[in-house]
Amino acid sequence: MLFGKDPGMRIDLVYRHELEPSGPMMKRFQRGASTFDVLPGDYYIEVTTQLVGWALNGQAAHYVDSKLKVKAGETLEKTLQYNFQKLAENHPIWKADQKFHFQWPDPSQGVGMEFEFSLEQAQVVQNLLEAFAIGKPDVSETSLLSVANQSIKSPESQLKSLEDLFLNQQSPDWKLLIIPGKSKKTWRLVDPQFKEKSQSQQPKAS
Repeated sequence: MLFGKDPGMRIDLVYRHELEPSGPMMKRFQRGASTFDVLPGDYYIEVTTQLVGWALNGQAAHYVDSKLKVKAGETLEKTLQYNFQKLAENHPIWKADQKFHFQWPDPSQGVGMEFEFSLEQAQVVQNLLEAFAIGKPDVSETSLLSVANQSIKSPESQLKSLEDLFLNQQSPDWKLLIIPGKSKKTWRLVDPQFKEKSQSQQPKAS
């Protein structure tokens, strides 16, 4: 099986049943593609990335992309792109007084930026990620502030702008991630720009 993929994406095959087929699974990387030599069976295609999405329990963002059935003697080719809806679905459990880590490509360099957010900030970013994932990235500031203010009890402390919300977010600058939308008084996530890193062939058995 040969997988083409978006930059920053690691692909793994996970056997779908408790009893794995006997024999090694060979995995190789070359020119941005992942090649697997596996026995016949049913597999999950699992994607892991440190370029986009929420860190989960201290681990990089990940999700199951799809299922795959491999038949004896069969050669398969598949190209994977980031599934932003599944990245949005795999978010942390929202708890007060915790920090949440989110990654997104730097629009000028294509490398990952890592942000540390409070609960209110993270829920706004999640709202924007969900909108981006369904192809309607612009979200009104009123709607975003409504999300952020849900956990703020005091009327005097209610946020009045995104600048208020991200006042203490210094590095990276939150405006590298969130930009004005096309409609008036809306915001959106900046379009991700991916750049492929050169990779030498790395045989790996598991």
